[in-house]
Formats: sequence, structure tokens, C-alpha cells
Amino acid sequence: MIEKVIISLWEFFVYFLTGLFVSLLMLLHYYFYYGILKTQDSVMFKIPSILLVLILPTSSILIGLIIEPIANYYGRIILIIEKYLGKFSPNRDLRN
Repeated sequence: MIEKVIISLWEFFVYFLTGLFVSLLMLLHYYFYYGILKTQDSVMFKIPSILLVLILPTSSILIGLIIEPIANYYGRIILIIEKYLGKFSPNRDLRN
């Protein structure tokens, strides 16, 4: 089953950047909600760096894999709504 999964380099980076963006938004939310992150209380400094190098990119890709289908679904709904509302446009003959 694994050999049937085909993922290109483009998809890999799309999932990675989507997950990275969501992770950064969550981090900013935490920062603004709870205030400045104190270094003595941070869990990140207690985890070995090799695990961070492996865990952070992998978790970013997994978050991107979860977010992408949801975003595509809402994108299709928005296209359907635009088509429906385009029928009522007074300038529908002037559209390109």
C-alpha cells in the first residue's frame, strides 16, 4: 500500500509550508495570550535538539496533510457560491 502513495516534491513543500504556517499562528496565539515565553519554564529547552530536528518538520508536514483537504473542500464551496451569485450579476455579459 505504501508503494502506491505518490507524493511529489511540490506537494511535500506545500504540506510543509501549510503546517509551518499553522504552527506559527498557534505559537503567536500562545505568545500573545500568555505573554512572553519564560526560558526556565519552556519545555523546548528540555528536549534534545536531535529530536526537535526530527519532530518539528514531521509534525509540520502532518499538520499540513490534515489542513489541506479541509482547505480544498472550502475552496470548492466558495467556487460554487461564486458561480451561483454570478448568475445574478448585472454585468454578466461583460465578464471575460
